[in-house]
Amino acid sequence: MTHTGLHVWSLLERFDRTKPVCVDCETISFDDTVKALRPYHGHRVSGIAIGQSGIEPIYLPIRHRYEIDSLLPFTETIEAVKEWAEGVEILVNINVKFDLHFLGVDGISFPNAQLHELKILARLVNNSFSSYKLSKLAQIYAPEHLKSDVVAAWAKAHNTEDYGAVPLDILGPYAKQDTVAALAVYAKLLSELPPETLKSWQNEMRCTPLIFRSEQRGFPCDRPWFEKRRFETLVECVKLESEIRKQSKAIMGLDTFNPRSPAQLNDYFTQRGIPPVAFTDPKKNKKGISRPSWNTKAMEEIAKTWRDAQNQPDPMAKALVKYNKAMKIESTFYSGWLEAMDPNGFVHASWDQAGTRSGRLSSSNPNAQNQPRGKSKYSIWEGVLIPDGRVGVHFDASQIEYRIFAHYAEDPELLAIYAAHPETDFHQILADRLGLPRDFAKMINFALLYGIGIKKLTRNIVAALLDFDSVPNRKAEALMGRDPLNIRKVLRRYCALTCADPIAVLAAIPDDGEIDRAVLAKVSREIIDEYHRMTPAIKKLQERIKTVLYARGYLKNYFGRRYYMGPDKAYVGLNYLCQGTAADIFKMGMADILGHAECKAAGVEMQFNVHDAIFADMPAGFAQRFWEICLECFGKVEGFKVPLLIDGEVAFNNWKHATKIVKNDVLGSAIGALFYLRKSA
Repeated sequence: MTHTGLHVWSLLERFDRTKPVCVDCETISFDDTVKALRPYHGHRVSGIAIGQSGIEPIYLPIRHRYEIDSLLPFTETIEAVKEWAEGVEILVNINVKFDLHFLGVDGISFPNAQLHELKILARLVNNSFSSYKLSKLAQIYAPEHLKSDVVAAWAKAHNTEDYGAVPLDILGPYAKQDTVAALAVYAKLLSELPPETLKSWQNEMRCTPLIFRSEQRGFPCDRPWFEKRRFETLVECVKLESEIRKQSKAIMGLDTFNPRSPAQLNDYFTQRGIPPVAFTDPKKNKKGISRPSWNTKAMEEIAKTWRDAQNQPDPMAKALVKYNKAMKIESTFYSGWLEAMDPNGFVHASWDQAGTRSGRLSSSNPNAQNQPRGKSKYSIWEGVLIPDGRVGVHFDASQIEYRIFAHYAEDPELLAIYAAHPETDFHQILADRLGLPRDFAKMINFALLYGIGIKKLTRNIVAALLDFDSVPNRKAEALMGRDPLNIRKVLRRYCALTCADPIAVLAAIPDDGEIDRAVLAKVSREIIDEYHRMTPAIKKLQERIKTVLYARGYLKNYFGRRYYMGPDKAYVGLNYLCQGTAADIFKMGMADILGHAECKAAGVEMQFNVHDAIFADMPAGFAQRFWEICLECFGKVEGFKVPLLIDGEVAFNNWKHATKIVKNDVLGSAIGALFYLRKSA
């Protein structure tokens, strides 16, 4: 080791690597207009601050825009830190994975360290804070270590976004103080962690290195495919914009029209005589004023319900719905993902274990969880690749939140059905009880689970029933008994509940096909009331939640995770219980499966996850064993009242043509996937 290396090592030796250590990086983008947040796009570590409780922290500057002579020799410093890091047992910080990504680019890793993320710990202690930034947590738990953000102030005064330009005599002390504050907050949070929450904390710690590994590796994408889809979508937007301008010229006489201008949209719909169906939130307006909203949801409502004197919909609203969706898809998924790809075509999305109050994972840069659904023409699955020579296996928890809903509701009949038939469809159970189509039962289940409220649920059911009016001759079909949307079944249910004459109700539908909204609202309310009469355990659970909140101010899920809220928020309490329990079960399954010795030895790699689903790739020869491990490990929760199951798919090349795993035979399903690919080629 060189003289400089020995000097750096002497600084590092002051820290006891068996005790918690905080390592905090300052970063450099080499560009005054860009914040240094992207290690896989050329941004790098500027300096490394290291701290430990009771020991003076150090700062190791290795890159800087200007003060080159003040830097430590790069190679010797990196080699010393690399050797030291291998012996660290507990690594603590806020956004700990962020620093690990930057350090990893320089070859520094902490292979033997537990990763203790402060945001996760803080969420488990109290999940009701408005912010989980270090400054906010220090204000609450370590006010003696609060400091002014001198680095941000200097950067603003000197018109730069790059902290690599900040003088070292400002940057170094600032970074060292961050480690002191982080460790003080960490000690306080550990002392306040409720004992019953320890299992969730241990679960999270097992998941953090697995998620970091997934982020670091990234998942491969087909850049030419994304570029082609981006171009096609932009062409579609241009055509739609031309159609919109043509309509605006006919109505308003304007040669120029901006479909993204709220003022011009308001002028158009006012002249057209179309009243607003939605309004902006006055709380988001500096003057506290609520104005007409012409967003995509409003356009969908107008396109569906408004008709002119000739019973024709407004063409502008329909075109705006398509235009807004296409623009969002282009910017979010095509341009957004292209920008996120590294030079090798890999996307390194960030997964936040503490990004939601419930405990569910969230994703950013890009949001890889919020993708176009199903067989949408905007689906991006074809552009997400599986590396050559490997096979993709995807598993998804089957209706997990509804099964958890049944567990908490303790409905004897529901529990008996699940015990006898573990693969039972929850929505169908309720549909059979109510004598309604499955989709309506699903809508009510969803509303109760996610706490959207009875008024909104009623509106949603009315909107679904109004779809009956969107196809010509639907009334005639209903009267003649041909009714693919089951509208007659719903109306018959209404008639049975209200002792009305079914023929009279159907005959009351006007010749133009429209159904009276008041009738539909009454149908909706009757359906909801009947739901509660047939399934009283659900309402009893909601009342229990309210009682618990009045008594102690928080709910506690199956794993001890707490949700602080007032009794006035009881309507969302069930959602937190179900989503939070699902999140804990999912994370436990992730840790058990991906951390399994056989999976690690075989080189299984998690590409990404979407809520309750994991997408992984692996050598083809290990796919069957991987699926068996998934079945063995997932959902094995002691004392849980409802069986927890998973569904799976197998794919080659990309995820578009993933094929369902049938009878747990991955190889046979994989052959089916290959046959499908060849047939469609």
